[in-house]
Amino acid sequence: MASANAPLRSRHGLTILPDLEAGAADAPEMLDASALAVSPGQAPARALDALAGRYGRQTARLVALEFEYPQYR
Repeated sequence: MASANAPLRSRHGLTILPDLEAGAADAPEMLDASALAVSPGQAPARALDALAGRYGRQTARLVALEFEYPQYR
């Protein structure tokens, strides 16, 4: 997702082709307003909860293991 649908060139020459434009009708809502009001200590659990809601609890648990965040259930 980018602010425009035009190709972007990185500092090292990689061309990035955005597939979605921010604000477009078909762009997914990535962050809700409550995500901005979370303390840093709560951010991992909130992010994993969002993953669980979108992709399922098992996927969130796998990500928690990869992040070495074992207290997530």
